[in-house]
Amino acid sequence: MATTRFPRSIGFIQIAFVDARTDETLVLGGLGYVTSTELDSAWAEVPAFEGQSCFQADRLDASKELVCDRSISAEACEQLLGKPIATLIERGRARLRAQLHRPAGRLACA
Repeated sequence: MATTRFPRSIGFIQIAFVDARTDETLVLGGLGYVTSTELDSAWAEVPAFEGQSCFQADRLDASKELVCDRSISAEACEQLLGKPIATLIERGRARLRAQLHRPAGRLACA
């Protein structure tokens, strides 16, 4: 039986940017959590932004389905992900371009 070196995440916090220029949602980054206590604690520390914001934090379950979300500030994005917002957005755009232009792969048969 194969074993996994890393425990399976029970939930995630994902940070996203809704790009009004291109009408796309870019994932800027996120983290997975292995216990509900860790996830609940981390989510409680994500500061909600009152008002309009193009940035949001998404709380996802183990299947990466949306549980809830909240608007956050650009400063909160930088604090949570440890990078300048311009860098995060450019990396998000680059990841999306790579995903959209990835050639379809062949299915592997067992």
